[in-house]
Amino acid sequence: MGSSGAVTGRGEFSHCPGGMFGPDFTRLAHVENHMPQDLRDVLQILRFELNYLEQGGFERDRALLGTESPFQGTIACINFGDPLRTHACHECSLHAFVPEDKKTEEFPCHHIPLSHSGETIAELLEKNDSQRMVEVLKHWLRGTIARLESNLHRDPD
Repeated sequence: MGSSGAVTGRGEFSHCPGGMFGPDFTRLAHVENHMPQDLRDVLQILRFELNYLEQGGFERDRALLGTESPFQGTIACINFGDPLRTHACHECSLHAFVPEDKKTEEFPCHHIPLSHSGETIAELLEKNDSQRMVEVLKHWLRGTIARLESNLHRDPD
């Protein structure tokens, strides 16, 4: 089974195709069917994204570079640094969190339900509410990381 990402021998992060978790944090039943290393890879991506947000990286990049999406501006995106977007979004580990009816959108990761009310990055971008987007995304990341870590600890391998 393909890995979702890995740290190379030089300490660089390599984002590879993969992804295997249910579309939202209440439906992670598929986790037990996948190798713990794949889960660790997804956790590494989610932890990086959370740290990026907590350190103010998104707001800084938004001000300096015009970055609109917290996912697309980091290694969480399989096409990070690739202006031609040569990888299909379904190869990304975040794609597993996207609801089925949104998987064909131009940026499927923008349609991940981030709250119990179903707020998404797409909706918050449309409202031009980056502060709310960052807070909701941080909350979703913390909850998702905790749930995935719990699954990892139940099945250490």
